[in-house]
Amino acid sequence: MFEWRIRGFRRSVARHRGVRRGGRKDFDAPATVAQRSEGAFEAEVAGNPSFAHLMAGRSARLYVKGTWKGRAIDLGTSVVPGRDFDLFVSHAFVETDRPLPSFRVMTRGTLTSLSRLGMATTPTETGDAAFDREWVVDADHAVATKVLDAPLAGPLLELQTRIGWMGVASIESIKSGLIVRWPAEVSASSAADLRDLAIQIADRLAP
Repeated sequence: MFEWRIRGFRRSVARHRGVRRGGRKDFDAPATVAQRSEGAFEAEVAGNPSFAHLMAGRSARLYVKGTWKGRAIDLGTSVVPGRDFDLFVSHAFVETDRPLPSFRVMTRGTLTSLSRLGMATTPTETGDAAFDREWVVDADHAVATKVLDAPLAGPLLELQTRIGWMGVASIESIKSGLIVRWPAEVSASSAADLRDLAIQIADRLAP
């Protein structure tokens, strides 16, 4: 990597360390930013295990853990160095007491099909033509229509409009909880929005 890109990557990481200090807006009590250890929680960067391992291995993954209204929450951003610019993948993860039904939605885009390669897929549609045009759903049909009703589909469609042509956002039930991944940096307020979205969908999925 060129030296100027190394300096740029370090600036990105330093900037993110300053922004992502968990406070009372994000958690029940202040929390401290930390850097994820190698091999830990690679699902924060991608749903595809192969891509997640590759991206996590070359990223600086910064996170904050705490509780919000008693719920265990993990928020953070991974800074992935590139040749010309850094990529960012932010996440909000909420732990659940019991396993959730299989559920994954991803924004449709240039890299979506590539992201889904090798993954178990159960594609279905919600019946909302606008939503189905912009998001691909992998879930039992009854689960999908229960979770992705009009009051939730509308905000998700609005979120989709903020994503660049190479970005892919995803929401997925994983072992021990539900994760929302966002292909960009987040501010303190938008991190709280991702946190609330993760909690809302986890609660809708709960048996």
